[in-house]
Amino acid sequence: LDEDIRWCSQCFYKMKKDWLVGRRGVVTMEALSVDQIYDHCLGDENHDELLRVVVNKLRQSDRMLEAARILQRKAKEELSVAQTHRNDKQLIYFRSLLEDDEELADRFGPVEEKSMVIPYKFDEVYKLPGRIGGRDAVEVLENLVLDAKPMAMGVWWAWRCFDPTTDKHASAALIALSWPGAVALVDVMELEKDQSDGFVMERRHKNALHKIMEAPHILKVVHGMDAEAYRALQLGLVVDPRGSERPTSFASVAPALDVAVVHAFMEGSSVSSEGNHLNSMVNRYLRVECCHFEAMSNFEKQPRSALRLSQQHYLLSLAWAPLMILRACCVHGILQQEEVLDLSFIVGVCDGQVCAGDWDQVLHEALSFGKEAGPNLQRRQAAAEGSTANAAGSVGAAQTNYGTNLWKDLSQVRQLPRPSSNQDSYNGLHRAKNTLTAKGMAVPESRRHDARCAVASLFDPQSCTPELEAFYNIQA
Repeated sequence: LDEDIRWCSQCFYKMKKDWLVGRRGVVTMEALSVDQIYDHCLGDENHDELLRVVVNKLRQSDRMLEAARILQRKAKEELSVAQTHRNDKQLIYFRSLLEDDEELADRFGPVEEKSMVIPYKFDEVYKLPGRIGGRDAVEVLENLVLDAKPMAMGVWWAWRCFDPTTDKHASAALIALSWPGAVALVDVMELEKDQSDGFVMERRHKNALHKIMEAPHILKVVHGMDAEAYRALQLGLVVDPRGSERPTSFASVAPALDVAVVHAFMEGSSVSSEGNHLNSMVNRYLRVECCHFEAMSNFEKQPRSALRLSQQHYLLSLAWAPLMILRACCVHGILQQEEVLDLSFIVGVCDGQVCAGDWDQVLHEALSFGKEAGPNLQRRQAAAEGSTANAAGSVGAAQTNYGTNLWKDLSQVRQLPRPSSNQDSYNGLHRAKNTLTAKGMAVPESRRHDARCAVASLFDPQSCTPELEAFYNIQA
């Protein structure tokens, strides 16, 4: 039927229960912390029943301390599950041990110490919906990016999908934007909450985001975007997503650039290699570690004021870091403008050009910049092993110079991978151009001039160098 399973509360409850305590559930596989599990249950209309199921599963697995921690959380006495186990002596004992435990203080930054901190204070973040200096925040955003000169913008979003085969209508709950000198957060769920104005506010904000995603003069920089992520973004930008009529059009992303693809070109590897993961790239090029404490947290929390500052910082870092790494590589001569332009692509429909349905497989599996290209499994595995070894070496180097600005040391910059020293990378670039064109993903000729100007903005040292300095100052 292609309907949203969340509209059927009983089916949604069953799916969420399986996600929690099923054979491959996050509780069964110990994939999430107790606090994260509690976070995903609280606020659900069946939260009491879900917590009861989780506590029972933990007790059956002899994980009594974790069960006690759930019962010891805030508002524990209001939960009937706490009353159900009030005579369990083991749980009573473990809960007594946890009585003096204090929750981590929330702050706009990473939860883990000495992890990456973006160079912005919470008060400096543009927050939508809202008002900035007496003006509507969406109007300010449009003036800053849509009416501005060509630029590159880091983009990422948070969504919650419990089962990719069933939960196919999971949509973006929060969207993070980053461009030179600024970052912004758009709370999509807050836009959808109030419908008393006839969707005027929701339509106004989503139309602006729609324009940004398709603006020819804005290069959207992402990392590891696949079909599931893109679908969540598209659904997040639909006005009145619970309406009776199906949308007739969805947002495209054009032009776009995936930093994982760019880094594979720099290294002469396949895009799927471990060295192209964001963690490895942040460690290698920024000399810090990513904090993923909030990676699996609940970004759909209600009320929206319950979103932690650390959650918002984490999402902004996913938009800021790929763009910053790309800008640094461009400014320091590792990449050339035409190379970056040739690796740019479109997703969706652009000027009548429709990209292939398997575009994410093209990006992450078909593209290879090594000596031998193709989907041969042995070749890909060998490339991944070599990439892992290189990444391990770079991590070791990063640990000895942790939190230092490598871009100030020319000797270290010269050691970074660059395509100019690898003929295989250029052979791979030629193949990539042909593949993107054949799949309808190449930037159309009608937009190539604007895309070239947007790429050129990546090579501006006057905006890149001060932001790098601010970044390392705040790490210290």
